[in-house]
Amino acid sequence: MLKNKHIVITNSPLKQAKDKLCYYIFFSQKRYIIFPKRPARSTLIFEKSRQIYFLKRITMYLFYPLNQELKPFCRIVFLMLSIWVCGSSHALTITSPIQEAALIQGQATADETVFIGETQIPVHTDGRFYFGIPQDAKSPLHLKVITKGKQSILSYPIQKRHWDEERIHSLPSSKVQISKANQKRIQSENALLAKQRTVITKDSFPVCLTHPLKTPYRISGSFGNRRIFNNVIPAGHSGTDYAAPQKTPVYAIADGTVVLTHEDMFLSGKTILINHGYGLFSSYSHLSVIHVSTGQKIKQGDPVGQIGSTGRATGPHLHFTLTWFTTRLDPEQAFQTFLCP
Repeated sequence: MLKNKHIVITNSPLKQAKDKLCYYIFFSQKRYIIFPKRPARSTLIFEKSRQIYFLKRITMYLFYPLNQELKPFCRIVFLMLSIWVCGSSHALTITSPIQEAALIQGQATADETVFIGETQIPVHTDGRFYFGIPQDAKSPLHLKVITKGKQSILSYPIQKRHWDEERIHSLPSSKVQISKANQKRIQSENALLAKQRTVITKDSFPVCLTHPLKTPYRISGSFGNRRIFNNVIPAGHSGTDYAAPQKTPVYAIADGTVVLTHEDMFLSGKTILINHGYGLFSSYSHLSVIHVSTGQKIKQGDPVGQIGSTGRATGPHLHFTLTWFTTRLDPEQAFQTFLCP
């Protein structure tokens, strides 16, 4: 199996044979080797598509010193052979930065099936797709691509990020030192949200996102920060908190279907969960008013509720969560990358 920082190629017998041909194309003697044996010298750099891998091998062929006895027409033969054995096996590309807690967009061809781990990534008819990287994901990222029955594993380095700590005080002790009954309630409510986040819909592809607030706000809590409540409970913040006056309107970030509304979740109070399709979900918590109902189809920019301080909150704000299925993502990163013009 060929492997380096950027690419991993599966070691099927046919693939091994083709890769050996790439390294050892003999005419009659070893002095006619076209490609050096060492993978490092063959510059196996793979960032976006296998096409780069192919082009760099051809470059090595064109510039590697060949024995003068090798006639010019043999160059053409070997070039054609190299195109056949080292040609692109897929054209998948990643079109956004790869970092922790990021929403990533990619492009695939019609005959490519893409997996992250064991999860198949839903791909739009035009080849676009989204997927998410967890907050503490280990580098590199591996994507499995199956093209016409052939499998390859693509690897990409994941950019690390720094996460701060926040200390939250003045919360009622009942919201911090949680009773066993309330712990069961929280688990039940989390399971309800998680179940909805496993549903795949393909009604529309969220091309770009709009911010859930159209009036001035302050970020009072950033995604991913370790939150220490009353010096008791450490936890990573699952979303972004936008502080704004009570009853400030809240809007849908993209077209979708309301899959859950809840009037009184223990932690998040009045809560809305929207399925935007292709694995992308948004939730709106601590609301004072909910304007939508479960099953309702909505358009980007539709009002869905108003800011409040229900649930575990110290003041009026919107706790906004963005996920790819159950993988929690940094909303601010997504807005910076995919904000509608």
